Amino acid sequence: MGGGVNGGRMLGSYPTALDERADVNIGRNHRMLPTTAWESVWYGIAEWFGADTERVIEEVLPNIANFPPASRMTAAQLMRTA
Repeated sequence: MGGGVNGGRMLGSYPTALDERADVNIGRNHRMLPTTAWESVWYGIAEWFGADTERVIEEVLPNIANFPPASRMTAAQLMRTA
């Protein structure tokens, strides 16, 4: 992807704590629930490639429906555009 990637940012929300008190700690081996679906990034990549985003959601990224639509990264957010 090279220089067109809009990097250097953290996606999602950083947890307020990383121990048992953390609201995102699910209590099994200190696993943390994500605040942003990894599919959110793939949504923007699929959009950038010109895919039909409604079809992508239904067929390729069905888990993205479990996260708020506002968490989906668009192609414009992921890639630098001139």
